[in-house]
Amino acid sequence: MNKFILGFIFTVLTARFFTETIRVLPKGLDLIDLAIIPLILLLALGGKAVHGVDKNLHRRILHLSVGYFFLCLLSAAINFERMHLGPFLLYLFGILEGPILYLGMNKLIHDKKKFGLQVAKFFNLILIIQILVVVFINYPLLIATGNPDVVSGTFGNNSYQFTALLIVIAGFLIGRQYANPRSMYYAIAIQFFIILTFLLLQYRTAVPAFFLSYAVLITMLYGSRLMKMAVIAVPIAFFVFIGFRQIERSSLDLKYEDLLVLAQDLSVIMEYGKFQSYANTAVMFGEYPTAILFGVGPGTYVSRANYTFTTELKVQSKGVGPIITRIFGDHDYSTDVYMQYIEPLFSLDALFGSVQINNPNSSLLAVTAETGLLGLAIMVAIYGTLVVRSRRYLHYAMERRDPILTPLASALMIGVIYLCLISPLDNYLEIARVTLPVWLLFWTVSTFIRQQRMEQEMMAYSVMLYEQEEPYQIAPGEE
Repeated sequence: MNKFILGFIFTVLTARFFTETIRVLPKGLDLIDLAIIPLILLLALGGKAVHGVDKNLHRRILHLSVGYFFLCLLSAAINFERMHLGPFLLYLFGILEGPILYLGMNKLIHDKKKFGLQVAKFFNLILIIQILVVVFINYPLLIATGNPDVVSGTFGNNSYQFTALLIVIAGFLIGRQYANPRSMYYAIAIQFFIILTFLLLQYRTAVPAFFLSYAVLITMLYGSRLMKMAVIAVPIAFFVFIGFRQIERSSLDLKYEDLLVLAQDLSVIMEYGKFQSYANTAVMFGEYPTAILFGVGPGTYVSRANYTFTTELKVQSKGVGPIITRIFGDHDYSTDVYMQYIEPLFSLDALFGSVQINNPNSSLLAVTAETGLLGLAIMVAIYGTLVVRSRRYLHYAMERRDPILTPLASALMIGVIYLCLISPLDNYLEIARVTLPVWLLFWTVSTFIRQQRMEQEMMAYSVMLYEQEEPYQIAPGEE
């Protein structure tokens, strides 16, 4: 089962390289999670009882996930007249596949400690693969075409989604450096490579989230060692500055100066489609009061499921539109609320040379609008649990400087922070390539620590029994 799980995650993280970058495999491979996650759920339901994990954490994630599932059913029933089966199922699956993976692994992975070691090796492999693809394929294509979208690692046409894996790799390497210090030049060079790659792919709206996630992790690791932080930060800043000075002299137009223009007049944000989508949703709540608590229905408004069945379905040459047509039929899946409040935003003029600014898609908005404030509360509880627990796990790992645990805990901390920060920017909570690595790390770190604590408790108990034993005293006359 260990190899099966890791093979599945590996396929999720690399499939688009083969289906979109070099185009040697069928597009259907991108949907592998639609087959594997339900299989994991079925195997878990028929498996043994949960063992060797934090049962309180298991119950919390289980109760919240089941609660959200039934809330989606209730929301669908209330909004029955605008519901379509395909978008509903895709939304439910996308938003809950991370928790399902976590809960399933609690029951299906038997040798927890061994799996933790395998996950560490897995991320080393992913790191090597991404470096090779970026250096030998992405960078040459960027130089040849000037198109930043080609800087996507193994994520095909999804360069923005690649940033979620990029920052997890950064956190993994920072944690490894903390637990087992190596050459500072090596540490600076690899972080410079990661930051430069992020900047070259031009996800400008995520720049604050990316560097804030970095700052939080480095502060947690080195907060009491400001000099060490300076030793790391100053060279990185210097090399980034030199790199961009060189880029400015080249033919590449990265347009990061637009951020400076925006900083001078923040009122421009009100013209963004993303901002207007929130304003329109407030108006929608006023016209549909029941939506405030229960939403307008899963997959009906601004979720990735809705986008897949509306926008992508219209472009049969792109994405999974043809596959959807074959399975669910070629219908108009647009709903009244989508057409009135969201669809017009896609036709707004580009700002700062980017149409992405007007993309209204947002996990935060989708959860709130499609399942109401009750749904938002449950989702905040789920990912809030990840943030709080990840912080505790990182402190535990820092105290022990475990060479296996610390990099994994560091990658988890920076990954979950970045995921939460970018969830308002697009439908990232429904994207397997973004969420599953974080949930894999969360399971691995939480279970690895649970195993260590169980071993410590058993050792302490053995010592206590030994100390309570009194030596055998020879009674008089027994000599």
